[in-house]
Amino acid sequence: MSVSRKQIKAERRQRRQMAAETRAAVEARQNRSRFFVLGGSVLALLLLIGLFAYFASRGPNTANLDPTRRSPDTTSQGFADQGNRHITQAEIGTTRYNSNPPTSGPHLPNLAPGGWHDEAVPKELVIHNLEDGYVAIQYRPDLDPGQKEQLRGLVNELGDKVIAVPYERLKTPIALTAWTRLDELPSFDEERIRNFVTAYRGIDHHKR
Repeated sequence: MSVSRKQIKAERRQRRQMAAETRAAVEARQNRSRFFVLGGSVLALLLLIGLFAYFASRGPNTANLDPTRRSPDTTSQGFADQGNRHITQAEIGTTRYNSNPPTSGPHLPNLAPGGWHDEAVPKELVIHNLEDGYVAIQYRPDLDPGQKEQLRGLVNELGDKVIAVPYERLKTPIALTAWTRLDELPSFDEERIRNFVTAYRGIDHHKR
């Protein structure tokens, strides 16, 4: 049976249409695959950015650093750990500390705000800051005004986990304290302060 020219053309059109539909289906599958791959990549990138932002927001974590990566401290004095018992307001002034200013021992259960202070802060508060990994910078109220401004600027620059408070009973114009460590400075010494902060900031001293 002969096939007419019209039927041949119709069959060719049908084959072309089927081929076009096949190509469209393949392209659609490829587009969906690319979409899922791209979406997964974007999601992974956002997750990485989120994790980075989270850990960055926690500030420098020096608690677990290899001690060899810390600046050596060659000028401070060490004192025996007097414990970290919490006391009440009624018990303030009843503890005899083994250093001046204190570097460990019984303290109040709350923290003093970090940063610069123009007014005195109870030592029983500052000790808790030391336990939490702060470095405290005590200065005599009569410290030379020029040195006081230098110290204030440095404290503001150092930022996280540094507290500076006036302390009348200092033997020297400035004293640096961390948990069980004390360094007494005869005058403002930026390099010495920076080294002390680098050596001890961020080390948590809560008993495990």
